[in-house]
Amino acid sequence: MLKCTMHPEPPGFQDKVGKPGANFLKNNPNPKSSDFPAYWSYVHSDLYSCYRGICNFCATWMPRASKNTGNEASSIDHFIPKTVDKNAAYKWSNYRLCRGSINNSKDISTDVLDPFHINNNWFEMDFRRNAIKPADCLSTLIESQVQDTIRILGLNGSILKSERLSVIIQYLKKGGTTIERRYPFLHKEMVRVDFDNTLADKLRSILNKHKC
Repeated sequence: MLKCTMHPEPPGFQDKVGKPGANFLKNNPNPKSSDFPAYWSYVHSDLYSCYRGICNFCATWMPRASKNTGNEASSIDHFIPKTVDKNAAYKWSNYRLCRGSINNSKDISTDVLDPFHINNNWFEMDFRRNAIKPADCLSTLIESQVQDTIRILGLNGSILKSERLSVIIQYLKKGGTTIERRYPFLHKEMVRVDFDNTLADKLRSILNKHKC
């Protein structure tokens, strides 16, 4: 996870989302989760554009959701769940762009760190294990929160681990700037550990041995 910067409300947000949402809440003071009209869907493209298709939680690129995309495409997460604070349901500041699978994993949890309010050095990549972990020397509280966030969101789940491995293999074979643009967390961590000088040759040797 990387620290994200919140973008301002897009033009027309209040007309498309804020005002209709406020009117719904006025007429439905105690809505269930399934009752909320998905007015936020009108700004899905705006949110996707703001973050260039990069998931706010796992910092990897994903396709814009459409009828033909699967669960790894983009979705809008309500960082504060609708059932926890109905008044946040139609606020731009409560929306996070994320993969559908991560959105499903997060569900109504309130124990996940907010990518808008973290430090960039809290999460690290262990390249030897292909796993995201808490950084060393964090306070006990922050380390626990980072561990909970990784677990709840499934940041070390099989799909994301497989994708990271594929990206690293492609980089070792072809190099290029795709990682920096589409996988900014991975790129940051490669810079932190001086990947090209400390790990690249060892990993290339392993790949050649297994003919990957």
